[in-house]
Amino acid sequence: MEGLNNNWIEIGSRRYVMFTTLPSGEYVLRVRGSNSDGIWNEEGASLKIFMRPPWWKTQWAFALYALLAVGVFASVLLLVREREREKAQVQQARLRANAAEIQAKLVATEAEAIQAENRRKTKELEDARRLQLSMLPESVPERPDCEIAVCMHPATEVGGDYFDFGESKDGSLVVAVGDATGHGTRAGIMVAVMKGLFSTLGEDPDLKGFLSQCDRILRNMNLESMLMAMTLIHLQQGRVRASVAAMPPVFLFRSASGKVETIPVGGMFLGSCISLPYEEVSFDLSPGDVILLMTDGLVELHNPNDEMLDFPRVLECFEKAAALPPRVIIERLVALADDWRQGRPQNDDISLVVIRMKSPAAASRSGLSDRTGQG
Repeated sequence: MEGLNNNWIEIGSRRYVMFTTLPSGEYVLRVRGSNSDGIWNEEGASLKIFMRPPWWKTQWAFALYALLAVGVFASVLLLVREREREKAQVQQARLRANAAEIQAKLVATEAEAIQAENRRKTKELEDARRLQLSMLPESVPERPDCEIAVCMHPATEVGGDYFDFGESKDGSLVVAVGDATGHGTRAGIMVAVMKGLFSTLGEDPDLKGFLSQCDRILRNMNLESMLMAMTLIHLQQGRVRASVAAMPPVFLFRSASGKVETIPVGGMFLGSCISLPYEEVSFDLSPGDVILLMTDGLVELHNPNDEMLDFPRVLECFEKAAALPPRVIIERLVALADDWRQGRPQNDDISLVVIRMKSPAAASRSGLSDRTGQG
């Protein structure tokens, strides 16, 4: 059997041969025989035999096995990569969660710091507001010759408005209205300085001299950009002297004409680097005449359209209300301000001082009342 065993096998007189468990492949079975005379057929006969393997051993099967192996390997590889990807995602999720937690803690810390800073600023503003209000007189002077009303409407942020009164033994009255530059504690410091100066020097009838001394003292204190604007008037027996340092003019309503006059008085800020002489003007008052002193917070008030209230509207309101008591005049001006800003926050304090001259009869009754009270 060529392909299995190349040796001849003697089978004798049998007519068959048996091969078992032949491997798959191609074989050639050769047979030779002899006759009774012992003569062999040298050529013999041959038979080609093809042994097909079982299907699980065929090339297709092995190809399938290979494909299955590749598939299994690929599946395992994909599974491993998927597991790694899931692990990476979980790790990234943990990192993101940690980062978010850290960020949340940072935000909370920052918010707490902002709140603490806001509390500090709020306390500072409250302290500055209390300081500012403590600088103001508790009441206005009660006088036989005139009626006085005052008002200060604070802004959202503490400003530097200030007003004060000084009465001399000779019966004269000095009125001061001031406005410190800036806001907050710095403005409060300037107001405190001016309060001290006015308490010490304010009864001096020399208005220009008082402003010059304050200017020199503030400049020597080296308060950097902190300046003070101020209006001073001295009232005695119906005569007024006025001196101004960078403040709005003095407005005077004449009861005889029913018109408002503007009394312009020039002057530089107190404490500025430029020192110039201050001016002084004087005028007489008649019964029913009204003086309006104010800081620039009212005229510079803005509405939601960013339009400024300005002097003409204020003076028109003042002229219409000037025949009324000083307290009512102030109420009208405050109502004008509220209507104009329409809920927009103030950016500066509004301070008003209104002085109305009494008639001789009213002054006499007031003097009699004072003497009765003293008796």
